[in-house]
This record gives sequence, structure tokens and C-alpha cells, in this order.
Amino acid sequence: MDSISPASGIRLGIDLTDAPLLAPTSYDPAIIWEGMSLVDFIIVAYFASKHPEATVAASAVAWLEKAGLPFQAIRDGEVIVR
Repeated sequence: MDSISPASGIRLGIDLTDAPLLAPTSYDPAIIWEGMSLVDFIIVAYFASKHPEATVAASAVAWLEKAGLPFQAIRDGEVIVR
């Protein structure tokens, strides 16, 4: 599961949590960087959690802060309700 959600229209930083070039040979090798645009910020899951991807999520948050991109970090089990 991605630590950075495709719910936003921005998928920059997704490569920090997953290897986008690793895919089964039956998949289209083209990377789709656009998300679904359900929210206007990037969702970073597993932040500050006891989840195996928590360290990677922390790195993603640091990268997004430095890049000045809008994001919301959530812990494992948290949800965003709008």
C-alpha cells in the first residue's frame, strides 16, 4: 500500500514510498503521476505510527515540506472525513 495516497491530484513523492518502475510485466510500463484530485493536498499515511512504512512516511513528509507542497500526514488507522 502506498504511504502517499493517489486521492490528491499530485503524486510527486510517491517514488519515496514505492518503486514505480517495479511492476509485473503484464502492466503498462508508463507511470501515471496524476491522482484522482479528490482532495487538494497529498495524503501521507502511516506517519508517526508503529507501521513498517512509518520511517518512509517521515522521509516523505520531510521532502514535501522542503518542496513546499500541500500535504496532510495521518497515522495508521486515521482517516480524513470531508
